[in-house]
Amino acid sequence: MSDRRCLRLRPLRLRPQLEEALERISAVGGVLLYLRQEGRGIGLYNKLDAYALQDGGLDTYAANSALGLPEDGRDYTAAAQMLTALGIDTLDLLSNNPAKARQLRRLGITVRDRVPTGAFVTESNEAYLWAKVEQTGHDIALTGRPARPARHMLGSRVGV
Repeated sequence: MSDRRCLRLRPLRLRPQLEEALERISAVGGVLLYLRQEGRGIGLYNKLDAYALQDGGLDTYAANSALGLPEDGRDYTAAAQMLTALGIDTLDLLSNNPAKARQLRRLGITVRDRVPTGAFVTESNEAYLWAKVEQTGHDIALTGRPARPARHMLGSRVGV
């Protein structure tokens, strides 16, 4: 797969979650932080290698493990530093990922509440979302089971 195709997929998949986040922030106030962490922190080239394994049937987390990489290598130190610079030491975190809240707490940010986002399930991302629920405990309301493994999906960074 070319880099161009990989980069073209990302905005389309993240758009509904980004729009939801912006609407919620607009309604109640807050900030949106963007952290450049391709493939849950493993980098773009490693993610491309993981895609080849996903094409062979592995889910996104198993593919990372098969490459000797962490399931999720993201570090939220920069997010905690940005929040501190903005004078924010307590927040409600808009995220389906419990690891984000745990890491921010360890970094000195008080997370009052972690507010899940919408699921935005499509045929092409359902298996990927199930992997997130089953492997890392994401709060995503899903029903049924996907017929095939996740393919070509990059990790989400909306919310923090």
